[in-house]
Amino acid sequence: MLKRTSTIASRSGFRAIRDRVLLHLLYGGGLRVGEVCNLRWRNLRPHGEAGQITVYGKGGRMRSMALPAPLWSDITSLRESAGVEEPVFPSRIAKRPSRLALPAR
Repeated sequence: MLKRTSTIASRSGFRAIRDRVLLHLLYGGGLRVGEVCNLRWRNLRPHGEAGQITVYGKGGRMRSMALPAPLWSDITSLRESAGVEEPVFPSRIAKRPSRLALPAR
């Protein structure tokens, strides 16, 4: 599945790593749009070369998933100086992205 999203990302000409990471999490990781929108830097934990994220979904359910090293590296490269309470994928208009702010592909 990740190979397919990589093909989609390169074929569509995405300009930013952010969009590729979003696709990997949504399609490859099976995350819901709402889970990605609510993802904060405090929800990410390093695990050796790779990492782990904890997401909160429907009904307040919590789940954790391991991220492979290449995806972990891409996600952490997005952080810059963001604090732990900042969203991982901020929108240009608001701090927290909405479904409308995510790229439609």
